[in-house]
Amino acid sequence: MKRFFTKKSLIGKMKTLGLGLALLSLAGCSEDLDPIPSTYSKMLTGETQKSWRFEKFEFIFDDESIRTETFDPGCVFSGKFTFYRKGKILEILDNCDPTAEPEPISIDWGINVANSTLSLGGLDPYDLVELTPTTLVFGFKTNLSLSTNIGIDQDQSGFARYTYKVKVE
Repeated sequence: MKRFFTKKSLIGKMKTLGLGLALLSLAGCSEDLDPIPSTYSKMLTGETQKSWRFEKFEFIFDDESIRTETFDPGCVFSGKFTFYRKGKILEILDNCDPTAEPEPISIDWGINVANSTLSLGGLDPYDLVELTPTTLVFGFKTNLSLSTNIGIDQDQSGFARYTYKVKVE
């Protein structure tokens, strides 16, 4: 049986290939690395930052015979969100005390898993339902305990959903 490569020539070709790949990878490097944000990230932040105002909080029941309910989400989520591109910081101005000057809360954020989840401050990720240049909708699957008018408590599963719109200043 005739051999096309000798051990020595094969090792030489591998070294040449390895050296070529190393030089190619170095040629593509630069010191001024400025990553381009993904389209979804840019929709949240604009070029540098973008503010969103709270619009509504809904609970959509899995049981379609129960109508969707709108609730007050509490003061932290009912204020203004400002997403910053640099450093991926989210600044939240809450509505907790209408008589006081709001103090911003700063947390990190990220869009993960093929643009399907939104992480806020290390909490479990929210499902990203809709993101357009003017609308942000995210939420989570959970159970809601309901009391009937005859005093029976029932757990109903569904999806809790927050909706924000771009804040025009």
